[in-house]
Amino acid sequence: MSTKDQFCFSAEGRCNRMDYLLSVWIFQSVVVAIVSIVAAVFKIESLLLLVIYLPLWVMGLLAGIRRLHDIDQSGWHMLWSLVPVANIFLVAWLLFAPGSSGNNRFGAPTPAQGS
Repeated sequence: MSTKDQFCFSAEGRCNRMDYLLSVWIFQSVVVAIVSIVAAVFKIESLLLLVIYLPLWVMGLLAGIRRLHDIDQSGWHMLWSLVPVANIFLVAWLLFAPGSSGNNRFGAPTPAQGS
């Protein structure tokens, strides 16, 4: 399996703002909306939904860690996502902080979209 294939389930490397926005906010929002609609229509049990939502949560957590790596910060800062109100500031930081230019201690920057 190549690095590109396991990107969404890896905390290694870096993730630029656009990749983070696309992978976490847009992709996961669409998946959650579709699953919620299907669950409501077919009256699917909550335990079955956990099987679907848990991997999405893990993907979001790992994408946040890679995003922190892009701004040259430790992935342990994702623990702030568990603290009410602090998680809002963490999300804003992840969405708006520019990544470090050039290589940092977590590797080379992610190539731009379309590269």
